[in-house]
Amino acid sequence: MKHISNMMDYLKWRGDLPLSLAPFNEVDALILSMCSYVNYEGLLKDDEALPFSDAIHAFLLMPDKFRELGVLIPDEIEGLADIASSCPRFHGMRVSDFVNVIDEEREMQFSALTYHLPDGSLFVAYRGTDDSLVGWKEDLNLSLDEGVPGETAAKDYLERIAKRYEGAIRIGGHSKGGHHALYAAVYASRPTQKRILLAYSHDGPGFPLEVLISKRYAAMQEKLITFLPQSSIVGVVLEHDKSYRYIRSTGDGLYQHDPFSWEVSVDKFVYLREPSHYGKRYGGAIRAWLTSTTIEERRLFVDTFSKMIAVSGAKTLKELRADGIRAFARASKYFVTMEPKNRSEFRRLFHLLIAQMNYRPKKTKAGKKTTEPSLESALLAERNE
Repeated sequence: MKHISNMMDYLKWRGDLPLSLAPFNEVDALILSMCSYVNYEGLLKDDEALPFSDAIHAFLLMPDKFRELGVLIPDEIEGLADIASSCPRFHGMRVSDFVNVIDEEREMQFSALTYHLPDGSLFVAYRGTDDSLVGWKEDLNLSLDEGVPGETAAKDYLERIAKRYEGAIRIGGHSKGGHHALYAAVYASRPTQKRILLAYSHDGPGFPLEVLISKRYAAMQEKLITFLPQSSIVGVVLEHDKSYRYIRSTGDGLYQHDPFSWEVSVDKFVYLREPSHYGKRYGGAIRAWLTSTTIEERRLFVDTFSKMIAVSGAKTLKELRADGIRAFARASKYFVTMEPKNRSEFRRLFHLLIAQMNYRPKKTKAGKKTTEPSLESALLAERNE
């Protein structure tokens, strides 16, 4: 099988080029976003910025239990962080202001940290959904067209960083972290927005239509970048503006959400003119389901699904998987004891979603590649005209 170059190959090609010689680009943004999944708990003090290499070295020396990242988080992140933190490209970079909050009562999972680049600029990275079931419930809550606590936390975190440090700011994140990055940029104060260079979302969920057509979103749109793999599953939830790009992925289905499957060419991703057949089908199905159901119906679906998982007693996906058959039995028992009307409605909504997806896994051929310039360079060029 032909080897497809990804961000690990990028570090081999460009890791020896400092940012002063090769400008910061979209692949750098993805690498720093993915390194936010590292557990910096206890390694970073509130009042100091630690060299990136020292922080990762300390992390790698921690016990295995401390370094566990979760069931669906790529294992390659440790290796990525190790190589990135030690290469000349990111030499002299520091990290600070790590926060990690899991609040079951507010149904919030939020984590972020700040990178201090050698040129004095900042990169604020928001972590995507981790292994906690609270985080996955929060993701489902995004479909309710209501503000979720993590969005407010993302905006407040950006404002604190902007007040504490000087310099231009980039923002980024993968999955829900990408959604948080764009949300923080759109809803930040005007002084903070003026300092933002770009905000990156790597396969992050979009926004309700009323947000996309708002004046506040329009005012920041030229600074927002969204990348979606060819058969995106996570990123097609809710709506995006027309500035996003599809990129080639070697993964199948949900595994395309793994950025290690995304193809890289020199200093940018390999773009596609259109999504795969499956990408079109799934994206259309999700949008159709969201538009054909009311907020009340979606709330019932989300709450029922979450309660079926909660009865297992698990707090993380790892615990849920370990419980296996017993967890499924408890969920089934809960479903049977539900009020008949709610049980029937949940079943109807679930069947509606499946019917609209009409899943056909064999048709996954992607669209043709395009040689267009990187989305970042195009947006920056447009701003400088």
